[in-house]
Amino acid sequence: MNNESRFEPRYNVALPLRLGSGAVGSTRDVSATGLFFTSDAEQQLGELIDLSIELPGGARPLLFRATGQVVRIEQRGVAVRLQEARLEAG
Repeated sequence: MNNESRFEPRYNVALPLRLGSGAVGSTRDVSATGLFFTSDAEQQLGELIDLSIELPGGARPLLFRATGQVVRIEQRGVAVRLQEARLEAG
């Protein structure tokens, strides 16, 4: 039995992201309520972070901006539960 508390489907997708601190990284998977990413920047458990992801495709790029809470830190990356998110035209 899986003890993880994930309710939304996850999608394996690698997209470049930028943290509010200016550090860069890449998503490993995303869902409607959170994401997992890798970055060289250090994060703290419980920390609120701002991030942005430029979504590919279309005549004008879309920018996904979000604020989330760091809920898990592993050697291979960071899990974030999204608290606020929006799409902006680039």
